[in-house]
Amino acid sequence: MVGEVSAPMRRLARLCWAVHARRKLLMALDLGGALLFVVGCFTFYEPTQYTLGVTFFLFGSVLMLMSVAGRALLEHGPSE
Repeated sequence: MVGEVSAPMRRLARLCWAVHARRKLLMALDLGGALLFVVGCFTFYEPTQYTLGVTFFLFGSVLMLMSVAGRALLEHGPSE
């Protein structure tokens, strides 16, 4: 029939949407990590805020690590 989509095409469309959604999530992790790094830099201007700055740097590092790991999994897939 015209306009009817086969099951493999529906699966492919779902897979493409899932990859696109994951890329958006990874981009959000990158931006969040970078924002925490920038804010952490500004907290070092005030000596009483050093602990807050270090905390921002740690959370930013974790977000960026999650993003890199997610990109590696997305690109290479889980090992079988």
